Amino acid sequence: MILSRHLRPALVVLGVAVAFGALEAAQWRLLYPDIPGRLYWPESLLRTTPSWIILALLVPGIVLLARAVRVRREAWRIALPLHIVAGVCFTFVHIAGSAWVTAFRLGAPWRVYFWPMFARYAVLGLFIYGAIVAVVHALQFQSEARERALAASQLQTGLARAKLQFLRAQLQPHFLFNALNSISSMALNGERERVAGTVSHLSELLRRCLDESAAQEVTLAVELDLLEHYLELERTRFGDRLRIERRVGPGTLDAWVPSLLLQTLVENAVRHGIEARLGPGVVVVEARRDGASLHLEVRDSGPGFQAMSRASNGGVGLANTEARLEQLYGTTASLERGAAPEGGARVTVRLPLRPAEAGA
Repeated sequence: MILSRHLRPALVVLGVAVAFGALEAAQWRLLYPDIPGRLYWPESLLRTTPSWIILALLVPGIVLLARAVRVRREAWRIALPLHIVAGVCFTFVHIAGSAWVTAFRLGAPWRVYFWPMFARYAVLGLFIYGAIVAVVHALQFQSEARERALAASQLQTGLARAKLQFLRAQLQPHFLFNALNSISSMALNGERERVAGTVSHLSELLRRCLDESAAQEVTLAVELDLLEHYLELERTRFGDRLRIERRVGPGTLDAWVPSLLLQTLVENAVRHGIEARLGPGVVVVEARRDGASLHLEVRDSGPGFQAMSRASNGGVGLANTEARLEQLYGTTASLERGAAPEGGARVTVRLPLRPAEAGA
C-alpha cells in the first residue's frame, strides 16, 4: 500500500517527462522537416527524452527541500539564499547529466557538450527550480489555509458547546425553581431592590450565554464580571452557606482567558462542593502570574474528587474544558485536577499570559 502510494506519483512524473520529451521531439520535426521520417523519431526521442527523465528524477528532492525550507516572512533571509544555492546545484546536475547522456550516445568528450548546454539552459534551469518550489509552497499554503479554517470552525463549535452546556446547567428546573422561588419570597416581603437585582443578574447571565457574537477569548476582568452575576444568583439560593473568596493577583485582569472558563469551573465547584455538604462552604477563585503563564485556580471545601464517581471525575464540563484548551492553545495550556490543601477539590488551569494590548 505504501509502495503504491509513492509509486503512483513517481509514474505520473515520469510519464509527464516522457510526454514533454515527445513534444520537444515533435518540435524538432517542425524545425527540421527535411530529416527522413523513419530516422527522425528514434533519433529525436534519444536526443530530448533523457534530459526530461533526469529532471523527473530530481523533482522529488526539490519537493522535499521546498517542504523542509519554507520561504516565510520571519525566515526568508535564510531560506531564500539556501534555495538559490540549491537551484544552482540543481541546474548544474541537470545539465551535467544531460551532457553526459549526449556524450555517451555520440561517443564524444563530456565537456564538449556541457559548457554550451550550460550557457544555453542555465537560466531555464533556475526558472524550473523556482517554479517547482513555488508550486510546492502554494499547495502547502492552501493546505494550511484549509487546516486553519477547520480549526477555527472547531473552536467556534467548542465555544458554542461550552455556552450551551453552561446555559443548560442554568436552565435546570432545580436551578430556576430556586432562583424564581427566591425572587417570589423577596417580592412577598417587599424587597423590591433585591428582586430587581436578582432578575437583572439572571437576565444578564442568560443574555451573555445566548450572545452569538461572543468571542473565543475575553479579558479576565470581563470573565470575572460575568461570574459575579452567576454567583449572586447562587448566593440567593444558598444564602450564608456559600462564601466566595476572590484572590486576583496584580497584572492579571487584562490577560486573555477563554470565554466562560471560570463559569464552568465555579459551577462545577458549587455543584460538587457546596451542594454535597449540609453546612457552609467556601469557593476560592484565584488568579496569579507565573512568569509567562497565567494560573487560574478554583477550590472548594467539599468532599473532593475522591468522593465523586470515577466516571464523572468532576463532570463533563471539565472534560470539555480540557478539549477546548487543547484546541485554543495546544501544549501551552493545561488543566489539572487535585485535592485542595484545606480539603475539597482543586482545579488549576495554566494559560499563556497575553495582555489585552497584545490582541486576542
